[in-house]
Amino acid sequence: MYFATHGVSSTTDAMDSSFLVFATDEQGNYLLSARQIMNLRKVQALDVDLVVMSACQTGLGYGHKGGMVGLARSFQISDANHVVMS
Repeated sequence: MYFATHGVSSTTDAMDSSFLVFATDEQGNYLLSARQIMNLRKVQALDVDLVVMSACQTGLGYGHKGGMVGLARSFQISDANHVVMS
């Protein structure tokens, strides 16, 4: 999967205020948050070998002892084997 879009990362609310921006869908939604990406695993695992995010701030997030919480980790939790971010 390759995403060339705008990205925003939050250090205070990494799961709900970190997102990728897309075109508006039928319901008027255009943001895909880190939480929504992570929760894709509840519907169906992504089952992709590589996710590339060519967007601003996709490598940022909230840092803690276990690593970084944000967009990249959300894709890993959703079963992407490898994640490349900027």
